[in-house]
Order: sequence, then C-alpha cells, then structure tokens
Amino acid sequence: MAVAANDILRFVANGVYLGQQVQNVFFYRAEFGGVNKPYSEWLTGFRESVLDKIRVVQSSSFAWTDSSCENLTNGLDLTTQVYTPQILGVKAGDPTASFLAANIQLKRTTKLTRHGSKRIAGLVEPDVSANLILWTVGETTSVLDACRLGLMFTVLAVPVLYGTPVIVGRTLVSPGPPPEYVLDLTKINLISDAELTALSTQRSRKLGAGI
Repeated sequence: MAVAANDILRFVANGVYLGQQVQNVFFYRAEFGGVNKPYSEWLTGFRESVLDKIRVVQSSSFAWTDSSCENLTNGLDLTTQVYTPQILGVKAGDPTASFLAANIQLKRTTKLTRHGSKRIAGLVEPDVSANLILWTVGETTSVLDACRLGLMFTVLAVPVLYGTPVIVGRTLVSPGPPPEYVLDLTKINLISDAELTALSTQRSRKLGAGI
C-alpha cells in the first residue's frame, strides 16, 4: 500500500554501542509531499534528516545498523533499511558508559499528551562534565533539529515537506499490575520545539508517556 496524507509513520533506528543495543523511535505525520512515495525514499530521508544530524555528537565507537519505517495507520506496511557500511559517530575522545545518554525533551503544543522525549546515547567524555553536556551551539542545534524539524526531501531542487514530527500518546488498556498501555492514534500532538535538558540514561519512558 502507499502512504496517504495524515498517516502516522513510526521510524525505529537501531544501533550498537560498546556491545549494547541502542534503539530510538520517531513518529511523523505524512504530509502531501510524501503521498505515494516509496518507503525506501522515506527511510533515506530519515537517515539524512535525523541520523546524520545526531551522529555529529556521537562517539566513533557508536554505529547505527538499520532503520525501519512502519505505517501505523494502515497497520500493514513495514520496510527496513540495513546500513552497509554502518553509520558511525564522528566524535573522537574516550566513550562514556553505554547507559549514559543526553535527554531531549519534545515540547507538546496541547495537553492531549505529555511532552515527548528522546535519549541520545554514544557520548564522549570531553562532552560530559558532572551532570552537564558540553556540546557546542552548532552540535546542540543539529541534534535538536533532528528531533523537531520535519522530513524534507529535495525534488527538482525544491525542498518538499514529507513528514511532520509528532508525539503519539498512549491509552491504558489494562490496570495490571503492571498496567498495560498501547499507542493511541487519536492522541497526536505536534512538536512545538525541542530542548536539551540533562544528562540521563537509556531507560525507557514511564508507561503512559507520549513518545
């Protein structure tokens, strides 16, 4: 099936860092520029618009191995792109422990969901002091843009918006214990901005939070 306007797409990026599996998840609402475009093209744009902007702050010991694009709206389409060669971080310096990560908060525009969050692993020691992250202004902007800007593709030398980043809420389906939540496509929140908040860990978001 093809991508339709307003479809919600989930991108899952997998990586390896110091022998540990790393995964980041991003959600986008399809815009008219992305209608009927092959998922392979979406994945190429995701690599260029997101992963290439994030890896500027990641250790050369970090490697993105593959990404997948799933259409949550039609519940059928799933395409995976394996990176050969793998996409490596570009920063020199001793790597930090694999559990450390930079926390990026995705600012919601309404109260329909909580704020979203991304955790970027693969930091280097020169960029960490106490609980602070010492990225340059340009590096910080690059990572924030990867989280807050839409997927843009160039068509005949003209930038075209394919996907708008969103936060997808969750709905409680079983009180548990433990409680069980599922993604709820009726709870879609646009991202107004992104902010580097703190040095954190790779632990999962609390149940019920927007992602």
